[in-house]
Amino acid sequence: MVSGPARRAVPVTVLLGSLAIGCGSGHAARAERTVTGDVSPQAVATPPKPSPYRFVKPPIVTFAPGDPNPSTNILYTVVARVNRPLPATAGGVHTLIEVDDVPGESVPLPVSRSPRCYTVSFGAHGSTQRLLHPTAHTQVTVTIRRHHQELASAKVALRQASGIGDRALAPYFRELGCNVKIGLPTRTS
Repeated sequence: MVSGPARRAVPVTVLLGSLAIGCGSGHAARAERTVTGDVSPQAVATPPKPSPYRFVKPPIVTFAPGDPNPSTNILYTVVARVNRPLPATAGGVHTLIEVDDVPGESVPLPVSRSPRCYTVSFGAHGSTQRLLHPTAHTQVTVTIRRHHQELASAKVALRQASGIGDRALAPYFRELGCNVKIGLPTRTS
């Protein structure tokens, strides 16, 4: 059992001058030998393990101007369908869904169990210029993160929503194949 840095055999190429090996040709000779010693983990890179999470279809990011000032009060909503449940405990989902590194204002809300669909909303405050002044078809990056580790990522175009709320999001849920039932309005008299 080896403790500390990993011991590995590493091939090392050594250039020997012609005088050192007794050749009068004036050309440097090349010799190769194997050196065994302590090799830092940075010297031998291992590829990162791929994430088991992926978007089934590209997520949808909508923006809608809100009241009282539609030019500065902008609501973003992300609707995403993933291939497996996001990590959660009894307290809820323990991941973030970000748009251009801006996280949602809450944890992703599961909107259907089968298929696995989630939604999250956030305002544009503290965002990049692209999010402060959105236009349809602007490319943004949607990322799912847990403990600063990227689980899934996709580049998508912003879409301008026709309104705010479940009814405005219903077409996007359908487009992703999410089995979400939107409640009918109740009539009070």
